[in-house]
Amino acid sequence: MKKILLTIIVIIVYACGGGNSSKEGMKDTKMTAKIGSENYEVDVRYQLDENTGLTVYSDKTDVTDSNNDGLIFAIFEYNGKLQFDFVKNGERLGGRITDWSKTANDISGNGTLKPESGLGQGISVSFNLRL
Repeated sequence: MKKILLTIIVIIVYACGGGNSSKEGMKDTKMTAKIGSENYEVDVRYQLDENTGLTVYSDKTDVTDSNNDGLIFAIFEYNGKLQFDFVKNGERLGGRITDWSKTANDISGNGTLKPESGLGQGISVSFNLRL
């Protein structure tokens, strides 16, 4: 009976990720970004997969400031373009990064972010992600 109970507990823990807070396959690194006139250096988690492309998070998700620093960075690759989302103190900016490149050591790019509301002018963004 103990063996069956222990087996069930192990299966449940394994199914829930074993308490690991990071997503499977995600790696930790640093990203630098310049948005408008402000410079940022943040700890991020990323995954670079040849099937799904690049995924980058500064927090546990792209919608929640889980580390309470007032910032959320998220990058998603789709059809050879990058969607770059940035939130600072609740204000969300986003845009497609079409000018980007990847080397063995990093991914960098630049483009324009626009307010989620669609109102206002675009803000320039450049970034570098260390691999």
